[in-house]
Amino acid sequence: GLDKTEERLSRARAAMRRAEAIDPDHPDTHFTRGIFQYYGFRDYDQALEEFLAASRLMPNDVRAKEMVAYIYRRQGKLEEHLDLLNAAFKLDPRSANIDSNLAESNRALRRVAEAIRLLDRAIELSPDDFNLRMKKAYLMVSWKGDLDTARQIMKENPQTDSSWYHLGWIGIHYFSREYDQALEQALLSDDGTPFLHVLSLHIASSLEARTGVRLPGTPTLEEAGHAIEALLEMMPSHVGMRSSLAMHLALRGQAAAAVREGKLGVDLAAKDAFEGPKQLEDLARIYTLLGRSEDAIDLLERLLKTVYEGSITPELLKLNPDWDDLRENPRFKALCLSV
Repeated sequence: GLDKTEERLSRARAAMRRAEAIDPDHPDTHFTRGIFQYYGFRDYDQALEEFLAASRLMPNDVRAKEMVAYIYRRQGKLEEHLDLLNAAFKLDPRSANIDSNLAESNRALRRVAEAIRLLDRAIELSPDDFNLRMKKAYLMVSWKGDLDTARQIMKENPQTDSSWYHLGWIGIHYFSREYDQALEQALLSDDGTPFLHVLSLHIASSLEARTGVRLPGTPTLEEAGHAIEALLEMMPSHVGMRSSLAMHLALRGQAAAAVREGKLGVDLAAKDAFEGPKQLEDLARIYTLLGRSEDAIDLLERLLKTVYEGSITPELLKLNPDWDDLRENPRFKALCLSV
């Protein structure tokens, strides 16, 4: 899902062609085509056709049911998604991944108690999965602003040497305004692979620009911006990197270009009802950096009423330093007190 370079897509296409040569109508071939369209091109309509075909041929195959459920979620059909994913869990009641996704969907619907219950069950099923604890930690932050409990949950994890472990700590330190520790974790998250290398550069340089904290090895905004642009040449439709570039342009004072790239990210993600609104959140950050407070608050008001992955909450508005420039605005104060 993260690496959509032409080289990676070519390898995936070759694997799909081999499966088609053996049996183009085999359920596994339909499933492989669906995965190719889903992750490679975000072509959810075409992917849905393939996964439905696989599911018809293998009615008890949990994989196809899962993927149909995830497409329904991206299409904004959350209740249909939950019904189908719960049915998939009955076929595979030891699946921590299904529980985790059920928790994400309930989190988006702001059904926090159910999301916590599901994450606890997922952790019981897969106690060594750091990502599950990270999700629970951030759920506690977004729900109650409880950074102390979030820290404890993060510390319970036995995995301490992965890039995603370091990335998970960045937000905890950043929300706690421990900027030197957030920057340290950003630098440690670079494992040398193209995507995570660029992501590390982006986060580290942005932290330095926002906070003035600098550690040896911290890249400049210009260095990180060039790396992001180079990666986008290989993956031009990567919405996350498009937003990262917009953020860098805003931090460098290039307002028109920043807004253009931010809106392009929104457009690229528009057909994804579940993840797409995150790009609107990033556009609100860009407007905040550029001093366009009312435009930022317009988007935040809208997002507080929107169901989407990792949806923003009043507690996150209170904690996140990204919104510090809005704190004296009466409309923003009202959002922080909303329920």
